[in-house]
Amino acid sequence: MSPRQIGLLGWAAIAVLVGTECERKPPRSLQTDLDSHEFWIRNFEQGLKDGMYDDTESQNVRRLIGDLRSASGPIPLRALGATAAIEAGQDQGVLCVLFYDERCRMERIRVTELNEAGQAILTEDYPIYPGGRGAGLWGDGILVPFRTRSHDEKKDEAAWREYEIRNVRDRRALPPLWISLPAEPPRVFISLIDPDGYQSEQIPLLVKRSETARTLARPRLAASAPESMEAEKGSTD
Repeated sequence: MSPRQIGLLGWAAIAVLVGTECERKPPRSLQTDLDSHEFWIRNFEQGLKDGMYDDTESQNVRRLIGDLRSASGPIPLRALGATAAIEAGQDQGVLCVLFYDERCRMERIRVTELNEAGQAILTEDYPIYPGGRGAGLWGDGILVPFRTRSHDEKKDEAAWREYEIRNVRDRRALPPLWISLPAEPPRVFISLIDPDGYQSEQIPLLVKRSETARTLARPRLAASAPESMEAEKGSTD
């Protein structure tokens, strides 16, 4: 990965971390790159070359690259991968969602859970970006603290409604996001929603347990992960 790409990814990490609105732009010298299909094709191809992605992510990234090459207009919101990184013996971890959102209108993360027969038994929408202003970059990763369900816990609708009303952009103010574990065979799926109700593809959640959840999450975000992950890890305490 070139120094220029690392610098661009570092700027992207700041945008995801602080919730930069899409109306706010990077330095003028970076604008042409960040707002072009050509830049993201190069960026994702480099990620594939560097082995940044797992099998599901690689498949979705390759499909996106093909769509970017042939696109004559904006590409709809995409979810490219979802990983739950959680330390052994803990009941909370970090959800990492790799996305592509050139309209900058991502609003909610949808968690869908299935029973053994493959039927959806629970769907919860979490408005991570109130108002659908997105993460600030066309492509990057979201890092969101989550908690594991142990006694049929459900989304706190009142708390999340208050979060939306206050229009908070600070991850440390997020009410709990709940996920049932284990999620294998795949019973938990993650998708992204915009304010118009458009839903991205549903991505099976990959669960990785380790003594260091930060290490597991880091490859999803390449060079931007250490700074973002450190800040998000503090918000789960």
